[in-house]
Amino acid sequence: MATGTGKTYVAFQVVWKLVKSGYFQRVLYIADRVFLCDQARNEFGPFKDARALITEGEAPKHRKVYFSIYQALYSGDVRSKLYQQYPPDFFDLIISTNVTALGMEHGRKFLITLAAQLTSV
Repeated sequence: MATGTGKTYVAFQVVWKLVKSGYFQRVLYIADRVFLCDQARNEFGPFKDARALITEGEAPKHRKVYFSIYQALYSGDVRSKLYQQYPPDFFDLIISTNVTALGMEHGRKFLITLAAQLTSV
């Protein structure tokens, strides 16, 4: 979908239905820029206090919908990246936006690593 066509709104609608139905317990929304992360968090406003922002050094674990930027999830030293603080299978769904901003090869490797850590792929 092109810029401005409502991708975030569509994502919210899908996540809302899946979380409210009990099918999903926790969702991670990753953006490449802080303002896009904030925009998504605002769009998901009806979740109210069930939303959490993952920032460098903080790994909240008691919400339904989590928002972060790639850089925050990848922060930390080589042996202790922030995303590694979440156990495998913690997130039922990971929504990733604009991974091309990371560079194709780096972005691809990061998503493969993240998916392997956070899901049972």
